[in-house]
Amino acid sequence: KAICQALAVKGAKVCVVDVNATAGDTFAAELQISHGEETIVFVQADVSSQEQLEGAFDKAKSKLGRIDVVVNNAGFLDEKNWRACVNINLVGMISGTMLAVNHMGKEHGGNGGVIINIASKAGLVPGPCWFIPTYAATKAAIIAHTMSWSANPRCKQEGFRFNVVCPTVVDTPFTQRMNQDLVIGLTEEHFARNKSREKMKPSRVADVVLELIEDDNKNGAIIHLDTDKVEQLEYPKCVVPSFNFQF
Repeated sequence: KAICQALAVKGAKVCVVDVNATAGDTFAAELQISHGEETIVFVQADVSSQEQLEGAFDKAKSKLGRIDVVVNNAGFLDEKNWRACVNINLVGMISGTMLAVNHMGKEHGGNGGVIINIASKAGLVPGPCWFIPTYAATKAAIIAHTMSWSANPRCKQEGFRFNVVCPTVVDTPFTQRMNQDLVIGLTEEHFARNKSREKMKPSRVADVVLELIEDDNKNGAIIHLDTDKVEQLEYPKCVVPSFNFQF
């Protein structure tokens, strides 16, 4: 939500994509009240479905005119349902990236654009996140996929920029729904202790996303975002302070 709100405030036309039709439609309606019905579109789609995601891109382009920015931000965590975790976090991100390239590429009549992928600090330091191994793996893969694209000579030719944001725990419905059944190997005491740790406001992530969109020199940036810092990392030298999990 925070990213969509920040983009709308900047005057961008925004297509909100959410698997939850009720929540997505309500949120889009709120944005329309503030920013105009013609500038906000909602599409219900499961990002793990290629067909649904293609439909979302097609509707965004037909309703808003063109696509200049894509933020792949869908997330899922359930270590017992690890296939869904991979399909939503990783496959959905790759599908979103490929569709963005196809829709925004100059060879397809586009003007290029910016693709921002939201990973996680868990993708930078997976060791301390041993209780969410699949989630950490998908986030590490998002970083690698983004860096690979950013190094592709086609990016400059087609006018693309690729960047990735790796936040620590953010205070969203996603983290609020977290429970012990979604992770592996944690006692109830350890889970409760770590769930109560300080969470970051979504607006901080949105601010970083806007900076990456607006700075034409940013391509291949890995932004590590914690409650007390924002820093750009070098790949593959992604050495950051460890999570302060308590066991």
